Amino acid sequence: MNPMCQALFEGPVDVVGDVHGEFEALDQLLDVLGYHAENGWKHPEGRRLVFVGDLVDRGPNSPGVVERVMELAAAGVAQCVLGNHELNILRGEEHKEGNGWFFGHIETKFKTAVQATDEQRERFRAFFDAMPLALVRDDLRIVHAAWNDATMRKSPTAPTPVQWYQQAEKELKSRLEADDLGSRVRTAKTGLPEENSPPPSFDPEIAYYDSERQNGNPVGQITSGREEPLVGQEPFHRGGRWRFVRRAPWWNALAPDVCVVFGHYWRSILAAEGGRDPDQSNPLAHIDGLRWLGPHRNAFCVDYCAGVRYQGREKGMDLDRHFPLVAIQLPAVVRAGENHPLVANDGTVRTTRTLSP
Repeated sequence: MNPMCQALFEGPVDVVGDVHGEFEALDQLLDVLGYHAENGWKHPEGRRLVFVGDLVDRGPNSPGVVERVMELAAAGVAQCVLGNHELNILRGEEHKEGNGWFFGHIETKFKTAVQATDEQRERFRAFFDAMPLALVRDDLRIVHAAWNDATMRKSPTAPTPVQWYQQAEKELKSRLEADDLGSRVRTAKTGLPEENSPPPSFDPEIAYYDSERQNGNPVGQITSGREEPLVGQEPFHRGGRWRFVRRAPWWNALAPDVCVVFGHYWRSILAAEGGRDPDQSNPLAHIDGLRWLGPHRNAFCVDYCAGVRYQGREKGMDLDRHFPLVAIQLPAVVRAGENHPLVANDGTVRTTRTLSP
């Protein structure tokens, strides 16, 4: 197994979805689950916490969230894998959405966000840098965005995930610049229409280049997912550029003897059929929000959009109903497709439904 994977806790665990700086929701969830400071955060039933990454950014108090998770980890009751938002901080990506709290600049959308101190930045970097890419035991895998057996069997020479990412980027750039591919793609992109114009024609070279930029970097793939060229779908505009690729439903190729819980992909906890998210790149946009994924029903996404609570807050929405922070409670031995309770930070308990393939 990849040395950047670590052993997952044995015994029952509560796997918490992407927190994104929502400190109040996190403390509410801990209380509902039965983790209390007066008991040293020890659960009365011996359960322990596992976080799927993306602890930070966008929410009102990222420093508070990291401090709390570090406290839980120091107490021996929590583990956390690396998310793409922690990776962005380690890479020094100062202008990713919502991370001004760390880099010391005030963002208009997040102007009330608590800012990290110099001392916190130093400790947080060390904490993020020590996070594994995955947590593994015989019956269960925890990863932020995508599990891939071949990727997890790789043996990187770099000592940390961020250094492996940077090494892979250098090698990838060299390969994709061969035969003038990179130059042709950049030229093609300069000729793309404005955002509100009709979509451009599908360009297979752009699609190949963009999907390789994602899938060719093992750390990028683990923390941000796999991508695939659009098939039977027009390019769409998102995040300031035209997209010729979409997120791939990697769980459809998951081996039947592996159970994976992950975050990253927004899904709607209210959706019976058809998600709230209109994003054409999201393979979970139209899937039952309580459904196990893949033909073997052995993958589960536990991210229910806490990362957009800031938008709901501005609109006066019921955040705990529409964008709950959720944990999935798993027993010591996970049997894919069985019923397992989802516990939201508002105390609501929902049960996943076993659906036949």
